[in-house]
Amino acid sequence: MAVTIKNIADACNVSRGTVDRALNNRGKIKPEKKELILATAKKLGYKPNYIARSLKKGKTNTIGIIVFNLYNEFFSSLINYMEVKAKEKDYHIDLALTHYDKDIEKKCVENMIKRQVDGLILCSVNNEKDYSLWLQNFNIPLITLANKVSDRIPYISVDNKLAMKDAAQFVHNKGYNRIIYISPPLAYKSTHNIYALKQRFEGFSQINMEHKSIIIDSKDYIRELETINILEHKTVILCSSDIYALEVLNYLKEKKIKIPSQVGVMGFDNINMLKYIEPHLTTVSYPIEQIGAIAIDSISKAIESDDKIQNVVIKHKIIQGESL
Repeated sequence: MAVTIKNIADACNVSRGTVDRALNNRGKIKPEKKELILATAKKLGYKPNYIARSLKKGKTNTIGIIVFNLYNEFFSSLINYMEVKAKEKDYHIDLALTHYDKDIEKKCVENMIKRQVDGLILCSVNNEKDYSLWLQNFNIPLITLANKVSDRIPYISVDNKLAMKDAAQFVHNKGYNRIIYISPPLAYKSTHNIYALKQRFEGFSQINMEHKSIIIDSKDYIRELETINILEHKTVILCSSDIYALEVLNYLKEKKIKIPSQVGVMGFDNINMLKYIEPHLTTVSYPIEQIGAIAIDSISKAIESDDKIQNVVIKHKIIQGESL
């Protein structure tokens, strides 16, 4: 039979309220009495009943997180940082993956609500007209990362437009006179929410190069590269994410094209695995750990004290590598 608070109270000859205060580290209680209660609880093998506690408090100490997938190291790192931060605040993570499917995303949200998460962190691909209102109707703290859903829902990110504009200006200042811009998700701009990548494209488009830039928005972007004479001008291949830049690096190495003396390459995100890649990739820092920490801090405060969650724009920076 499970050990209860009453069992501990009887063994220590104290009230159940005193035991509750000791176990949950709240309220005034004499240090020696608290020590006795904790020692007795451990000796008796007491295990907290989280379901009962959730019903009593009206909260589950759970934060729902919905992301696209974990194939991209950006998201696996983000989840890792948020999970660690959540543990520090005594929250659990309920994770769901949408695989870029809008219908699956909505089902994930509904399932999170059914499981009574206290707050929700969402990386969305849904661009339905009334989606923002639908989310708000659940009336729980909500934060969006990666893609902004609407001005009515808090969003934490870098300024993607400015960051990519700075990246394009950076390669221009390096003497490159043509950019091949690779961003496969742009092919879905009319059907999915790709807010961050659209912002990056707008930033890139603000820089005028000497020779006309080439845009590749196909998932077969390596095959598209093969149709282009990339040595015709002083060319840089600028990618909207590091995962594409790494594939480009492999392709250029296979073709015996020298980096950066013949072609430059630049990415975006500064994912952790770049430290293992040669040549070291020049990229834009997207501070994943900081974004994850701010998201958990913000949503936990909103859960506990009804604080209004604010939009946060985090400063980016160019990481100079050896690929330019």
